[in-house]
Amino acid sequence: MTTTSAVYPSTFMGAGGCDSAIVSVVDVVAIDTTVALNGAELRVGLADANYQWLDCNNGMEPIEGADMQHYAPPAAGVFAVDVTVGACTARSGCHVVLSTGMVMPLQQAVSIIPNPTSGPVRVVGLAAGQRVTVWNCLGERIRIRQSQAVLDLSDEPAGVYFLRVEDGAGPVRTVRVLKQ
Repeated sequence: MTTTSAVYPSTFMGAGGCDSAIVSVVDVVAIDTTVALNGAELRVGLADANYQWLDCNNGMEPIEGADMQHYAPPAAGVFAVDVTVGACTARSGCHVVLSTGMVMPLQQAVSIIPNPTSGPVRVVGLAAGQRVTVWNCLGERIRIRQSQAVLDLSDEPAGVYFLRVEDGAGPVRTVRVLKQ
């Protein structure tokens, strides 16, 4: 395997004792798969290419219609992109999108006590019909609780967690919690 463009001359003895020469020109194309997250939109740094966004949580399944340089997912998830230049394709790593930017007003304030925490937290101020989902930094759902909840993060590793308050219509608010 080569990582640089080069010319490779070869000579060999052909049939009947005649010399033959072959020159192979190898062009290595470096494809930039850098992805930036701006709010809830993912954007590939390389312009003038073909793109296909992929769902990392669904076996790298291509996302129908997601074939632009930028992608604003309709829901939280983990996404990658295939970038094609000519006949060469490179795949980015997976990127987590925790919020889609669709924010609905809260009828009342929701707070997390204590924050930071080393274990249990209390979710205060949930309205009727709202529930809380907990997500880690990889975009994986950790646990689901209803109403005035006490969430025990004691068994989870230290890090940042996202408590997403939702009602039947979708996400309402996301609160960051630091687990020490």
